[in-house]
Amino acid sequence: KPLYATENRLRNEIKRVGVDPYAEYLINKGLSFNIRIKNLRPCQANIIKQEALAVGIDAAVARDVVSCSRDISDVCLFAHIHGLTKFVEKLKKQPFGLKDLALEIEDMLFANKIRELKLRDVIMPLNKPKLMGILNTTPDSFSDGGLYTNREAILGRLIEFKEKGVDIVDIGGESTRPYSKRVSAEKEWSRIAFAVEKALELGLVVSVDTYKSEVAAEALKLGVHMINDISGMGFDKKMAEVVARYNSAICLMHIKGVPETMQDNPSYEDVVEEIYFHLEDLINKAISAGISKESIIVDPGFGFGKKLEHNLNLLKYFWEFSGLKVPLLVGISRKGFVGKLLGNQDKYRVLGSKLLEMLTLLQGASIIRAHDIDESKALIELTNHLICDD
Repeated sequence: KPLYATENRLRNEIKRVGVDPYAEYLINKGLSFNIRIKNLRPCQANIIKQEALAVGIDAAVARDVVSCSRDISDVCLFAHIHGLTKFVEKLKKQPFGLKDLALEIEDMLFANKIRELKLRDVIMPLNKPKLMGILNTTPDSFSDGGLYTNREAILGRLIEFKEKGVDIVDIGGESTRPYSKRVSAEKEWSRIAFAVEKALELGLVVSVDTYKSEVAAEALKLGVHMINDISGMGFDKKMAEVVARYNSAICLMHIKGVPETMQDNPSYEDVVEEIYFHLEDLINKAISAGISKESIIVDPGFGFGKKLEHNLNLLKYFWEFSGLKVPLLVGISRKGFVGKLLGNQDKYRVLGSKLLEMLTLLQGASIIRAHDIDESKALIELTNHLICDD
C-alpha cells in the first residue's frame, strides 16, 4: 500500500519490516524535496544539471541553457533528501559561487526544527501550535469594534483569556481594516494602556498590535513581550531600533500598500514567491538591527493588499513559508475573503476561519491569531492529534 511520506511514518515502517539499523538511511530516499533556484548564469545552471544527474536526482533548466544562448535561467531541482545530500557535497567543490548556493541549500535542508520562541523573559515551546487571542480596544475594528472600549469589558475579556489558557494576547488600539483611517500615537496608546497594564498584571504573555515606534516603546517599557507590526517595520523606520533596545519579539507581516488603499486592485506576478522573498528580506533587516532571530515571527498578511485569488494561493502553498525558518503566524479570523469563499454568508465566517486555520496548521503554522477562543482551542487540540510525532 502507498505510505504517507513523513520521516516518522517511514521510520515506523522500516522498523516493522525488521531491517538492520543501518538501513534507516533509506528514509531519506523516501522524503522528497523540490527547490527552485532563480537567476543563474548558464555556466551555473549547466553545472547544477550535471551534478544533479550524477547523484541520481533531476534538474529542470531552460531549453537553451546548454548552448549558453540566454543570459539567465531558473533551475528546478526534484530530489529525495538522500540525493540532495550528495548533490550539496559535490556542489561545494564547484566554482562560480556555487559553494555558497550549496551551503544555503544545506542550511535549508538540515537546519534544526524551530522548537521555541523567545519573548523577552519568556521562552515559549513550539512543539504544539499556540493561540493568540485578539483584543481590539477600538470603536471601528471590522469584527469586534466597540465591544471592548470600556474598562469593565476589557478586564472581562482578559480574565477570559487567562481562564481559557490563551498563549498570547494581542492588544490593538487602531483598526487596520481596509479603508480605515489612521489615529495618532497618543490616541492609540490611550486606548490600549489600561488593557496592557491589566494583561501584564494577570501574568499573560502580551503582544501589542502597532506599527508606531512611540506606541511600541511605551508598551515595552511596561514589560510587553512582543510587537505585532502589520507593516513589517515599514511604516516607522524607528521600530527596529525600539524592538532591539528592549530585546523584544516581533511579528513581521507582509502588507501591500497601506490600509487606506491596500485593496484598490492589488496585483502580483507570483504572490507566494514575492511575499516569501519580502519576508526573508524583513528577517534579515531585523537581525541586522539587533533583533534576535529566535524572537522573530512572520505573517504573510492574509487580506492585507490581497485579492481573493491571492489569499487562496497563500493558503494552498502556505507550507513553502517554512523555508524561512522562523515561526509562522496566521491571521485569518473572520476576514472578508472567508465570507466570499462561502457565498457571502457571514454566518459561516467562524466555521470557515477554523477550517482554513487548520489547513495552515497542517502546513506548519505555529501561531493562530483568532477572535473565537473556544473554537480555536478545540481546533488546536484536534490538530495536535494529526501533527504529533507518534
